[in-house]
Amino acid sequence: RNASLISNYGGMILGTLSEENAVRLLLESMKRQGWTESGEDRKDGAAVGVARRLGCFPLAITEAAHYIASREDKGLSDFIADYEQNELAHAISNPPSKNKAAEDRPFKLSIVWNMSYSSLTTDQQTLLNTISFFDPTGIPLDLISTGATKARGVGSETLEFLKNSQRFRRCK
Repeated sequence: RNASLISNYGGMILGTLSEENAVRLLLESMKRQGWTESGEDRKDGAAVGVARRLGCFPLAITEAAHYIASREDKGLSDFIADYEQNELAHAISNPPSKNKAAEDRPFKLSIVWNMSYSSLTTDQQTLLNTISFFDPTGIPLDLISTGATKARGVGSETLEFLKNSQRFRRCK
């Protein structure tokens, strides 16, 4: 967001990808998550349509890949309709921004993130909400399970799924 921070903290500015590389990133990211390409996805332009709709922006492409791969009931071609439905809901619930740069983008990353979040199971959302308070470099599993045990001791059931190792493994 602020290129002047790079000189102080390090990092790099990521631009957009070429359309061909964006499509390749989308399809490869989806394959890594277990999705299988039907062949029609390249031919019918669905992958190209997704890449274009997201402005060939790498972070948006990888988030979209996660969303698409996690939705067994829908295909790649359904993403744009889902995105536009979420975009409409976002526009209704959020007033227009005064940030002209954000308004000029062909997509809103927050919409893609919200779509990915909503595709998670309730257990996955609960776990993500819990670990968001911790240091992202390493969260000891015993810390979470000890906290869940203490929470259950005072009547909280939100982390109940941690007692079942099979349900917990599905959250990964």
